[in-house]
Amino acid sequence: MKKYSQNSIAREREQKQRYPEESLNQVDSIVTKQRENLKQMVADQKTKEKQMKLFAQSIVDTVIEFQLFFSHMDPKSQELDAILNYYKVGYRRNQNPLFIDNIKAQFPKLKDVGNVPILKVQVSLDPVKFVVGSEEIIKFLLDNGFIFQPKHMTYSAYAQQGIEFAKKVDENLEILFFNPILTGENIFKSHPETYREGGKNYILVKALRQLIGDIFINSAKNIRKIYQNKEQYKNSRKQFIEDLESWKIRVGDNDYHGGKSPDEADFAFFGVLMAKHNSRSFQMFLEKNMPGPVYRWFLRMRQNCQYEPDRVLFDSEDLENEQNEQNQEKQEKQEKAANL
Repeated sequence: MKKYSQNSIAREREQKQRYPEESLNQVDSIVTKQRENLKQMVADQKTKEKQMKLFAQSIVDTVIEFQLFFSHMDPKSQELDAILNYYKVGYRRNQNPLFIDNIKAQFPKLKDVGNVPILKVQVSLDPVKFVVGSEEIIKFLLDNGFIFQPKHMTYSAYAQQGIEFAKKVDENLEILFFNPILTGENIFKSHPETYREGGKNYILVKALRQLIGDIFINSAKNIRKIYQNKEQYKNSRKQFIEDLESWKIRVGDNDYHGGKSPDEADFAFFGVLMAKHNSRSFQMFLEKNMPGPVYRWFLRMRQNCQYEPDRVLFDSEDLENEQNEQNQEKQEKQEKAANL
């Protein structure tokens, strides 16, 4: 026993000579800090999860109301509308431009704002808040947890190319869309008027259009424009058909431009098409000229971005499904990495 104690004392002396107490204390403090940081991270994560569950449960008590004011013919508004529906954000939709004018009249801060999408936010008894612009609206929804894990925001170079492509298509489509030749099936109507017939907010305009004098004015106006813009129409029509073929190549064998799920370019191009889709003549044009794969892509986007006026703003079941999808994706990535 005496020999053992002497040996242990000798070892302690040797360790003290090799490793001074200061360096050992430093190592201990670093390890302790790392452990504390890890514990804090785990605690923060648990707290965040609890808060989200409480938020989901307390949604009945806290009344949150979103109302989106936008123009149907604005591609950026249509893009935003599609994104909100894709992520199942509950909101009320208002496409009547008269309401936008009324809002601007009531709130001086919005007086100089153009016809961009405006989101009206009402949280219980708090003052009304307005978020202006599609990018600002998306940022607001992300920052406040109304959109979880925005899968479409890939920030890839290919998606950026697709966005630029959609902008060019929109520029050319403006020439084609407002050309009266496109509405040749009804020569007595100018194209904006056939467009209005598809909208629910233009009943008054539709009634006024039935006046006999309006018919004669439009017929004379359109006949003159047909001869003036014939060449321009041909070029823009040809270009748009080529653009549809180009989009077919960009999507390839995938369901979307982004692959298995939509990316930024999918929503941008979909917004361009939907901005004109309320016109029956434009719908007929797409049905005749849109390639099969592009038409199937278009139907998929419409199905995934359907507006539901009775949708709940925040659903705990949706949150749970979203979390399950994320866990499944992580598991798949880990399995792929293990196989490599």
